[in-house]
Amino acid sequence: MKRILGIFFLSLLFLIGVSTASIAGDLELGLNYQQLNSDLTLGIDGLGEISTGDSGSAASVFAKYWFTPRWWIGADYTWGDFSNSLLLDGEFDIFNIEVGYLHPFTDKFSLGGVIGYTKFSEDGAVIHHNLFNYDAEIDGLTLGIKSVYKPTEKFSLSLGYNVMISADGSFDATFLEGWMDWKPVVDASDAYYRQLVLEGRYQFTKNWAANAGYRRIWAGYEVNYTGWLLPNFDLDVDHVFDGLYLGVIYTF
Repeated sequence: MKRILGIFFLSLLFLIGVSTASIAGDLELGLNYQQLNSDLTLGIDGLGEISTGDSGSAASVFAKYWFTPRWWIGADYTWGDFSNSLLLDGEFDIFNIEVGYLHPFTDKFSLGGVIGYTKFSEDGAVIHHNLFNYDAEIDGLTLGIKSVYKPTEKFSLSLGYNVMISADGSFDATFLEGWMDWKPVVDASDAYYRQLVLEGRYQFTKNWAANAGYRRIWAGYEVNYTGWLLPNFDLDVDHVFDGLYLGVIYTF
């Protein structure tokens, strides 16, 4: 967590430095708050699937610097919490840095692409922290597509979809922490991460804007267990977060 926050704020300082060094671009800083639906599916080898869903919340901070009206570099950080009826409470965070390009096909519609790096982390506890807890991470290179429709000078709609194309996963678990401290031999494979964002934005003044939208995240991996206490097994973990969000944006 601290390393991710450090990377984010270093990126933020870099963007601020770039913006003060050049008058050609715009720097945007923003904050979003999101109410979440958290859907978790566990596919247990030989036993089928268990699905459950509940609620949570998340907040995001982001910075975006526009070199030109077409090119930008941005960084964002999201942190949140979730719970579900499997008696599991957890937290997650997402760090993303990207470079993007938008090509104007008309005076109102633009379409472009995004390339970047994303890291998704989550940790949770089942029933009680001392019984079972885990830490999981997925990171890798992401590619995306983004479209923007701007019918007026003040209002715009955007749609973006990103896919992690080189996902690496890791999974660490501890049973009976503080008593037995049993750490089974596990690893994560077949990891994936995808994100969909639909957003509307309204520019109230030259500097201030409000945004609202829908964000959906798919993240998952296969946990491979080998050990002496339990039979070897594979566990497919699929986690979906989605919900509406509101935010504010300030442009320097």
